Amino acid sequence: MSLQAWKRDLRVRQGVNLRKIDATLKAARSIIDDDQIDRVIEFREASYDLFQEGNIVASMWAGQAMWEAANFLDSAIVDRRAVRAGRKLVSKADKANSKKTANADKKHDEWQRLANEIWKKESNQNKSAAAIAAMIQKKVGGKANTIRRSIKKPVTTPRAD
Repeated sequence: MSLQAWKRDLRVRQGVNLRKIDATLKAARSIIDDDQIDRVIEFREASYDLFQEGNIVASMWAGQAMWEAANFLDSAIVDRRAVRAGRKLVSKADKANSKKTANADKKHDEWQRLANEIWKKESNQNKSAAAIAAMIQKKVGGKANTIRRSIKKPVTTPRAD
């Protein structure tokens, strides 16, 4: 029995697409373990050998196993590519977030510096963070509540009289 007859038998009786399997094996070479690729190749060889011996039913079973193993490889390839793409997206997001964080840190440091100056004055020492935030808002803009959440009242040591 010829190779063409075996290919036709797989395609017609089982719907096995050998071209797709070949493309999957080629794509898998750089991504998937060789053991998994070898399993597909072993099933393929077994199916063809059984077909040549005239054992059509066993050939069909080996062909089906080859098809399922190749589909497993194909899904593993897709998964690995998705993971790689996800890593790229995460690294881009990290870069964007680090820029935003750096800008926010500068702003928060400025607000804290202004708050410290205001709290140093004798008349403002007992004022709350909300009151100080409102004063900072008048000077530099922004939302008083956001400013309030980022500033901390400095710890003062009691005077020894």
